[in-house]
Amino acid sequence: MPALSAVSSALVTSFLLRKIPRDRKQAPPLPLWILVQWERRILMSSCSTVEAVILGCFLTMAWGSLRFSDCQRLDLEKLVLGDEDHRGLIWRSKAAMSGLPFGIITSGFLSHGSHNWVWKFLSILDQLYASNSVGMADLSRERLSAGFFQ
Repeated sequence: MPALSAVSSALVTSFLLRKIPRDRKQAPPLPLWILVQWERRILMSSCSTVEAVILGCFLTMAWGSLRFSDCQRLDLEKLVLGDEDHRGLIWRSKAAMSGLPFGIITSGFLSHGSHNWVWKFLSILDQLYASNSVGMADLSRERLSAGFFQ
């Protein structure tokens, strides 16, 4: 297939043949199949709230190139959902002490118009905050005082 001719390029084959032990310390990349299955599960009507929150966080980390510690330092008050993107601010990161903006495209593999996994994930988070009558600022302060972000 002409579209896959880049896979047999010299750059890709040299990367696969190189055996440097320090390269192996990184986590292996997630296959796209797993990301599609996570997306599919969030969009299912039988998906529980806990599953949707956990998988939504995993997908946000994967598509936003975020570390787990970055997601713990996500400023919930500064999340923005646009028509085609979802943006936010990490208030402290390993790479940037003063803050790190991130963004992901909302059109996933299984999206149909405005119905996508990001919208469902954020609407579930919104319902959780509303049902517990805890504001996002209160939640961040409670976690900071409890030491979750340290």
